[in-house]
Amino acid sequence: MEDSTRTSPPRRAPSRKKNARDILATNDLLTFARSVEIPGVPIHPEDEACEQFSPVEARFGKHHLLWLDCLQRVEDGEIKRLMGLMPPGSAKSTYTSVLFPVHVMGRFPRSQVIVANYGTDLPRRWGRKARAIVRQNSYKTIFGTAL
Repeated sequence: MEDSTRTSPPRRAPSRKKNARDILATNDLLTFARSVEIPGVPIHPEDEACEQFSPVEARFGKHHLLWLDCLQRVEDGEIKRLMGLMPPGSAKSTYTSVLFPVHVMGRFPRSQVIVANYGTDLPRRWGRKARAIVRQNSYKTIFGTAL
């Protein structure tokens, strides 16, 4: 007779093997951006604590590619200071305050990243989106870690 108090080990999500794109995504921000689902609008916009998002469906525009290249150069140490002056809705926050810090923390696990703003609403939203990326299987495959 089996002991009913024993529990079975937790099931792990099936993980896939690292392919060449995953290896490149470890060090390349653009490849990483193409490998993960970038969080867009919350599935339940009325719930401020919602951590489930519809993925961004748009393709990368030229300004996105330029900005991601600049952020990559910051990450690689080629650029020490960077200002991005673009109009509202150009995905500055998505790439700079969500995708970039997550990539830096995956690439440099002992790094410390602070994302700051004048208020609390935007950093909370960015934090929820960042966690949504880190919870993805693709992130786990690329960096070998997850929340």
